[in-house]
Amino acid sequence: MERTAIGAAGGGAAIIRPQRLGTVVMVEIIERIARGELPKGALLPTETELQTEFGVSRTALREGLKAVEERGMIAIRQGRGAVVLPVTEWNVLDPFVLTPLLDHHPTPEMYEQLNAFRMMLEPDMARLAAARISEQDLGRLAELLTVMATEFDDPDAFLEHDLLFHSVIADAAGNLLARAIMTGIEQPLRSSRRLTNRIPRSLEKAQESHSAIHRCLAGKDGEGAAAAMREHLSWSHDRLLGSWEGPASHS
Repeated sequence: MERTAIGAAGGGAAIIRPQRLGTVVMVEIIERIARGELPKGALLPTETELQTEFGVSRTALREGLKAVEERGMIAIRQGRGAVVLPVTEWNVLDPFVLTPLLDHHPTPEMYEQLNAFRMMLEPDMARLAAARISEQDLGRLAELLTVMATEFDDPDAFLEHDLLFHSVIADAAGNLLARAIMTGIEQPLRSSRRLTNRIPRSLEKAQESHSAIHRCLAGKDGEGAAAAMREHLSWSHDRLLGSWEGPASHS
């Protein structure tokens, strides 16, 4: 097998480094695997080549490679080096994996699976929140609704407050495991919602759905809140898949 060269994005541009250099290595390699530059079965360059490429110590390099391996994207085999594994082995619940996968390979199937995952969690979280939500949280949701009503021409700003709206509900539900899972996929959800927000009148429809959810929460109507959340997710899912034109249209 040939080894595939890895360089900084943009043909050798300097890498902007966070505090942990191992994280730089991890993110950079994951990006290249997700983009297809390192296909299934490809061997990564040798440790010496990677050290030179990234300008990091052997310790930092091995830390980064180990992090990629822990996410199921490569297998490090003594005497052979690191080989890229098929996507079926990847930990797609990890945001470091799922976000670039959605960014570089946006397919209807991927978004359908993400929505199905949300449908398993968020209606039930809305039901739980109806019994537990505080007046303070209801007030916060009302404030967010007021702000979002002014942002139909600013999808990026709407997106941030949309995420906060759902976050308040998740916190109020009190299910720590479900909350942790939703937090873990926040970045992939951003990618999904950016596509949904391109659908005509999607923001206005989201506002209507959010208002319906808020009314049910305020009325302590758990079943109504769950139904309103389910309708909200279903509308976005159906319109997104119905308008899908393929990855090229979203690049």
